[in-house]
Amino acid sequence: MKKSIVPLLLAVLATVAIVAPIAEGTGGADRVKALETKVKALQGRVVSLEAAAAGARTEIAGVKEDVVAARQGVSALQAGTATIQSSVATVQSNLASLAACVRYSALPLTQYDGYLYTSNGAVSMTTALDITEAGKAAEVHVAILNPACVSATNALRLSSVHRSSSSAGAR
Repeated sequence: MKKSIVPLLLAVLATVAIVAPIAEGTGGADRVKALETKVKALQGRVVSLEAAAAGARTEIAGVKEDVVAARQGVSALQAGTATIQSSVATVQSNLASLAACVRYSALPLTQYDGYLYTSNGAVSMTTALDITEAGKAAEVHVAILNPACVSATNALRLSSVHRSSSSAGAR
């Protein structure tokens, strides 16, 4: 009996070796269809991801252009700021010069009827500006200047003002 079991076992093993792959092959068609469906779905996802990537690249290019424009705007603002700072420095310098010349007070002046004076033996009367009398309203106030700021080139001569106003009135 021992001898008959061995060939029987060999026959069973051979049958299993032949039948098992055949049984597996019958379900293989269903698996192929399932895999094809999954591959098609993955291909669709790849296409949509590629489209999204192309859109993202377009947006990135737009953002890069915006960054370049912003940098140019910042450069223009910096140049404008430098110009303004220079102008402010000039104004501050001029104001400091003016402040050094003007003492922070003013003289009240009024034009009075006049004074008598003699010239070449003739007595004449002329109008004059003088410090306003106490209690009276001043016609004008004049700033008191530092004498160091007044020179022959920048001083206004009363005689030239008198001549120009006389010639203007004669017209």
